Amino acid sequence: MIKCLSNNKIYIGSSINLKQRINRHFNDLKKQKHASPQLQNAFNKYGYDSFDVIIIEDYEKDSITLKELLIIEQKYLDLYKPYIKENGFNTCPIAGSPKEFKRSEETTKKVSDKLKGHVVSEETRKKIGDGNRGKIMSRESVEKMRITKIGVKQSEESIEKRAREYSFIDINGIIYKGKNLKRFCDEHKLHRQNMVMVLNGKRKTHHGFKLFKN
Repeated sequence: MIKCLSNNKIYIGSSINLKQRINRHFNDLKKQKHASPQLQNAFNKYGYDSFDVIIIEDYEKDSITLKELLIIEQKYLDLYKPYIKENGFNTCPIAGSPKEFKRSEETTKKVSDKLKGHVVSEETRKKIGDGNRGKIMSRESVEKMRITKIGVKQSEESIEKRAREYSFIDINGIIYKGKNLKRFCDEHKLHRQNMVMVLNGKRKTHHGFKLFKN
């Protein structure tokens, strides 16, 4: 799941190679050529820092086929309905390519039997109920993973260039300006998602900090 923290809309997908697929999503978004116009528009509007990657279900690569994976993806498409504009960014209600993917009774039963043996803890159930869905990756982690993959070491200069600019003022009238929102939130013990909302004008204040406009 790719979730926009500014409007809570989501994109549901699946892949045998998770790292590669996530990298491709955000590379396409940066190059203005993502297959989902809705997701591309949200990315352009809210920016890189407004998106998180959430793992809903994880399987060993050799334990599941592509058709089985698409059936599981379909389960979450049916559950969340992200293809409806108000809910998310998917462009199609069918997992995979509708022209190529057909669910046979044998495959459906096989996946159903696999899911019956999938035990979900109470803690995980609560996370699911709260909508967190076992988040394990931040956008910073995805970017680090991409950089590691192509063998390029991040310099402080490159991090600053990629970081989003911010401008806040606190209750004492002190103005804070910079280009690394995560570092700012860490230094002031703030919730980054809430500060992203302040930065995007979706929230007026967070712990006394509000958007400063020149």
